[in-house]
Amino acid sequence: MPSRRAFLAKTTTAVAAGAATAGCIGGLFESGTTAYLQFKSVSVSWTEDTQWYQADVLDVAHRVGEATVEGYYDPEYAASAVQPATRIEVSADLHDRLAREFDEVDYVLGACGEGGAVACLNQRAGREDFNAAPLTGRVTVADRDDQFDVLDAEPDEYAVDEVALRERAYDEWVDG
Repeated sequence: MPSRRAFLAKTTTAVAAGAATAGCIGGLFESGTTAYLQFKSVSVSWTEDTQWYQADVLDVAHRVGEATVEGYYDPEYAASAVQPATRIEVSADLHDRLAREFDEVDYVLGACGEGGAVACLNQRAGREDFNAAPLTGRVTVADRDDQFDVLDAEPDEYAVDEVALRERAYDEWVDG
């Protein structure tokens, strides 16, 4: 793994996957929408020499139509969160470790409405709501103050035929 200094020297400022779309279609999720999860992600950010950096330590997608779960996780930081791969949860101990080593820890859920509300929204969530949202289940979520609240959850509503998770250190996404 490259040193943190080498990583920082090559890295450009990144934008959170959910931040770019936050609020665009949030109105569909205001009062509580039944949805399936398209992904769960944990990102960390830090500042060094007045420059802000961000990277994902976990990014796992559920492709409902293909019955697959795929993505990556940093084995140093997130291995315990993917046990099993279809039930992504971050323990209080892991959260505390990430919070000690980085300036910010963000949990992001990608939810796609079912029925009449077919739009998708990627939004931050608290750790408890992140853990309550089953990757292969159905959730009822409400977008409140640019953050998902999980109102209800039904695990294992969708079949998974294949799981393809790979290990990737959070700083390996940098080219070059």
